[in-house]
Amino acid sequence: MFGLEQLPKSGELLIITSSLKDIMCLYELGFSSIAFQSEHINPTEELMSSLKARFKRIVFLYDLDVPGMKSSMNTRGSM
Repeated sequence: MFGLEQLPKSGELLIITSSLKDIMCLYELGFSSIAFQSEHINPTEELMSSLKARFKRIVFLYDLDVPGMKSSMNTRGSM
C-alpha cells in the first residue's frame, strides 16, 4: 500500500485511489490519500475500521475504466 505511513493521525477526508501518481497529485492539492498496489485489491475490514476511526469521510477515486468501475462496486460493502 502506498501512502499509509504518510497519513496524518486524523482528518476530514481520506481518498483511496488507484496509484502512487494519484497520491502525489492529490497531495499537491492538499488531500490525504492512499493507494493499493492494484485496483483489484480490496481493503480489509481491519484496515477500514482503522481508517474510519481516523477520518470523518473516506471516498474511493478509481480510474474510469472497466477495472476501476468493478473495483468501485466491490468496495462499496467496505464502507
